[in-house]
Amino acid sequence: MRFLSLVLVLLLSGSCGRPEVRSFSWTARDGRHLAFSEEGGFKEGGEGLFGEGHWKNVYRLARPYVPPEPAWLSVELSRGSGPVPSVLLSAAARDERTHLAEWNPSLSDPSMRLILPLPAGQALASLGLEVEASSRRRETSVSLLALSFVKPFRGFEKTPVMTTISPGFALIRQGSFLVARLDSPFKGLPSPKDGAGQALRIAWAPGTQLGTLELRMGDGSERAITLDDAGGSILLPRALFSADPGLIEARGSALLEILAFAASEVREPALGSLDLGVILALPVPKGEWASYRWDRRPEILVLDFADYAAQDRALKRLAFYVEKKGFKGRLAPDAEIEGLHGWNAHDYRAADLAAFFSEAAAQSFQLGQSETRLRDLLSGAGIIRAEGRGFAEGRGALISVSRESAPDLRATFMAHESSHALYFTDADFRDFVRKLWSSVGREERWFWILYFGWMNYETTDEDLMANEFMAYLWQRPLPAVREYFTKTLPERLLERHPELEAAIEAWMTSHADSFERYAAEIDAWLASHYGFASARPWSFR
Repeated sequence: MRFLSLVLVLLLSGSCGRPEVRSFSWTARDGRHLAFSEEGGFKEGGEGLFGEGHWKNVYRLARPYVPPEPAWLSVELSRGSGPVPSVLLSAAARDERTHLAEWNPSLSDPSMRLILPLPAGQALASLGLEVEASSRRRETSVSLLALSFVKPFRGFEKTPVMTTISPGFALIRQGSFLVARLDSPFKGLPSPKDGAGQALRIAWAPGTQLGTLELRMGDGSERAITLDDAGGSILLPRALFSADPGLIEARGSALLEILAFAASEVREPALGSLDLGVILALPVPKGEWASYRWDRRPEILVLDFADYAAQDRALKRLAFYVEKKGFKGRLAPDAEIEGLHGWNAHDYRAADLAAFFSEAAAQSFQLGQSETRLRDLLSGAGIIRAEGRGFAEGRGALISVSRESAPDLRATFMAHESSHALYFTDADFRDFVRKLWSSVGREERWFWILYFGWMNYETTDEDLMANEFMAYLWQRPLPAVREYFTKTLPERLLERHPELEAAIEAWMTSHADSFERYAAEIDAWLASHYGFASARPWSFR
C-alpha cells in the first residue's frame, strides 16, 4: 500500500511572507540553517505533523537553494500507528515531472531517513508532502522530523535511532534466505579526490550460525564474506568492482540481520582500514606500495608492494638488522647485502622498528629514499615516535606482502605475517605461544632449529624461535600441515644436508604427529579469541 507521496517542486518563488517554521529544521550542505515556511495551514509547533484533517503540506524556502555538487536531499520521517510505509518520491522542474523511486522495504522501523538524488545545478524552492488518500485512516500519523542536504548515499543503513534508505535498494526474505539488492551502487557518488574514495559497507548484527554472505555482481563475478557470529562490518572499496558492477546482490541466511548495505564517499582513515582478504583482492598499487590498516587490529599497518624489488628497497636492510644470522643488530651497507635474499614477506614489532631508525640516526647512516619514506609513514601511524635524535616504540606493528608473489602464496604469506603481528600486539597470544614453544622438548626442537637455521634465522633468539614456530605451523590450513612438514620440507632440507637423511627420517618416526597437534592448539586459540578459520584471518574471499 502506498503510504506517502513526496513531491519536490523546483521553483524560483519566495516565501510569500508566511511565518518561518521552527518546529523542525532544514539545513544546507555545510550545516547552515535555511529559513522556510509552510502553506498547509498546520498549527504553529506542529507544522510537520500529519494525521486526521492534515494530510498534505508544502514547505517553501525563503530563498531558492542551489545545493553544491554533490548534495542530495534527506527527509527524516517518523510514523505512528498504521501500515508500514511504502513511499513514492518524485521531482518536478517546471512542467516536467520525473519518477525517482518507490520504496517497499518490508521494514517496520518507526523512523526512516529517505535520501533523494537531486537534479544537478537546479534551484530548489519547495517540498510537498502528502499522505495519499488510500492511507488516510484515523490511526494514521506521520511526523516530518528534519530536512537537510547531505552527501550522496545509496543503499540501506540501520541504527537504533534511524533507518536510512535510498532508491534502488531492496531487502527480501525468501524462505530460509535473506537477499539484499542494490542497483547501480556507485551511481551519482562523487569522483574520488583529496584522499576520498567510494566504498560499499556491509554490516550485520550478532547472531548464531550466520555462515556466509554470497555476493553476486551484475557483471557475473562472485565473492563471499564469512560472517562473524559476534556481528561486524566490512568495507569494500570501489576498486574491487568492475567499471560498472550494476546490481550487487547479497544472499545469506534468514537468521541474518543486515545493519548496513550502502555505498557512499569514504575518507581516511576509514578507507584505509580493511579486511586482509580485501587487501589481497585489490588491484596492483600505483607506485611502490599501498598502505592499509588491518580492520580487526587497526594498530597493525599492512604494506602491499608492487614487486619484490620495491619491497627490498624499503625493508631488506631492516630484515637483516632484526632477524638475519650474522647481521642482527648491525646496519649493513648496500654492497654487503646486495646479492643476499631478504624475505618475500615481512613482519616487524614497533620496538625493532624504533631501534633500526634510531641506530641509523645515531650513526648518520645514509638510508635509501624508500626507507626514509617508510620511517615517515611509521611515525605518522604512531608505530614509532620521535624522541630526541632517535625514535621510541609506539603502538602497533608492520607487515608486508608483494604483488610479485603468486595469489596462493600471497594468501599464505598474509596468514603468516598477520599471525606475527598478533604475536607482537596481543600479550595473551604471545604468552600462549611462548608456553607452547617451551613445552617442546630438546630432542623435538632439533628439527625446528635445523629448519630455522636453514632459513637463516638467528636461532639463539628464543622469542624469535617461538614466534616463527607458531607462524609456520599456522600459515597453512590444518589438513595441509602434515604433508608440508613431513614431505615437502624434508626434501628441501636434504638438498643442503644430504648427510642428515637418516637423522631426519628417525626424527619423523618419533615426532611427525607433533606438527598437527601443535598447529591444532594454535588454531583453536585463534578461533576462540578472534573467530579465525585455519590460516585464514580474513572474512572476504
